[in-house]
Amino acid sequence: MDEEAKDVTGGTKTMKSLVSGNKIILEFELGEYYKDIVDLLTMMEIASKSKATERDIEELSKEIKKNWWQRNKDSFINLGLTQKRL
Repeated sequence: MDEEAKDVTGGTKTMKSLVSGNKIILEFELGEYYKDIVDLLTMMEIASKSKATERDIEELSKEIKKNWWQRNKDSFINLGLTQKRL
């Protein structure tokens, strides 16, 4: 088995990576950035299986933003009116 280990140190945080065959094993202490790394890797895994085109993604994004605004616009409009009265 061909393995290569590396330590990556940034400030007080350390991350170790191990390359073994066609796999990479990452090891790092739980902390403020671990969730972001896991989320990024999860998103990359899901995206790699997607058959969506760039256009499909743009249309979905627009639809999500439109629906979000329709559900939440009253909160923002009412907040603006409340702040003007103060």
